[in-house]
Amino acid sequence: MLVSLNNNPWMWSWIYDTVDPEVTLRNYLITAYSRTRPEEIKKQLINKLSDKGYKVKFTSNNDIIIVMSEEEYVFLKLKYQ
Repeated sequence: MLVSLNNNPWMWSWIYDTVDPEVTLRNYLITAYSRTRPEEIKKQLINKLSDKGYKVKFTSNNDIIIVMSEEEYVFLKLKYQ
């Protein structure tokens, strides 16, 4: 199953819990006031998700697509939404 990070904002909580506490929605929104561009933050996130074993793709409209099983997606959606 392909899951879009832009269409599932609740996944930022999952990323905070499982991947990296430093990469949060708050850090993503603060980028307007920092030197780090959102694309750079998302590329760092892609590398960290890849290290955890997820297949990830960065699209041309600055979205992250994560490949996961349908069971895992449903479990995470029930847990974090």
